[in-house]
Amino acid sequence: MPYILKHFRFFTYGCLIILASCTSKEDLSGLYVGCFENNIDSLKIDSKGRYERIIYDNDKRMIFSNKSTYQIEHGHITFDEFLLNENDLSSSLKYDSEDLLIASLPYTRTFSGITIISNDDLGYFYFKK
Repeated sequence: MPYILKHFRFFTYGCLIILASCTSKEDLSGLYVGCFENNIDSLKIDSKGRYERIIYDNDKRMIFSNKSTYQIEHGHITFDEFLLNENDLSSSLKYDSEDLLIASLPYTRTFSGITIISNDDLGYFYFKK
């Protein structure tokens, strides 16, 4: 019995790796919403390597908006000109090009959909709608 379970476990892990590695720009394209408490973060990804991002505070005032490009490589999506959201963005502050950086965020693909991981330790993710 343990022999069968061991092989089943390897088969399951293999399937998950294959699912994660077969993600294309078409698969990633769509609208993602961040799970942050202090703001509403939306990320729209298209299949041509571009993204648009809008962040609102909880009173629905826009905090930040930008458009830029992204690449996919080795289970990560690398965003150019990306403002990291650690749940600390505020409408009382101004964000400009000096606050932007290149961010390489891992993503997972499961049977329930694609999730982009912003900070796994703090539980910050973008879920595809």
